[in-house]
Amino acid sequence: MFYLAISRYARGVNMGIEYFPVRREVPWRINEEQRIEISLEKELGKFEQKISDYFQAPKLVIRSLDEMNSRLWVLMDGKNSLHRIVSLMDVQFAEKIAPASERITISIRDFVEMGLVAIVDSNLKVDWDTGPTAD
Repeated sequence: MFYLAISRYARGVNMGIEYFPVRREVPWRINEEQRIEISLEKELGKFEQKISDYFQAPKLVIRSLDEMNSRLWVLMDGKNSLHRIVSLMDVQFAEKIAPASERITISIRDFVEMGLVAIVDSNLKVDWDTGPTAD
């Protein structure tokens, strides 16, 4: 249902200001360049898992976000509505992000598809930790 709402918004249908993108409980941190790094477990098949185990390959992938997606990630704390996020990002990045509503909605949709973000309505309490992971 929320994915459909995000998809519709990405195509120009306003889903309303009462929706709040919120980070799921995933390991992340702010690096030295003030960019977000998200730790994701590798999705491996059985054969790949055996090879990975044999070579003692890392089980995590660190995904670094660019400046705009890092700012978006910080704003998706469950306290900022989609409307507020678009407004704040539009002011901060101006022409770099234009058209802000479309670009931000597409980024949020991608985060939702990856399972990193949920969309909640204003009446739903976020009862999980959305903060960075302690080093």
